Amino acid sequence: MNFSNSLSEKLVLGYGVGGFIPASGGTFDPEYSVVGSYTLEQNWSVFLELHGVFKGGTKNSHNVDLGFADLANNSLQLDVSTGVDITTNNGDTDVF
Repeated sequence: MNFSNSLSEKLVLGYGVGGFIPASGGTFDPEYSVVGSYTLEQNWSVFLELHGVFKGGTKNSHNVDLGFADLANNSLQLDVSTGVDITTNNGDTDVF
């Protein structure tokens, strides 16, 4: 389920909850997402997102993403983003 609220003419808050059950069976893993988007220009915006999953029986995963979006036209949006896994699973840091 996804929701959003316009906090001002330029600031939007989006959030969602959901989850999945693996096809091979297993437990339900709840997921969440919270994203803030700020309009810089008419077709340009910047966004910051926190999202993650609570994995049954394994370590949870939480990520932070930052990006820019260009609304090319009413049917096409182009995004550039980067992010990092902020959980310390096995001492690794995942960046995309």
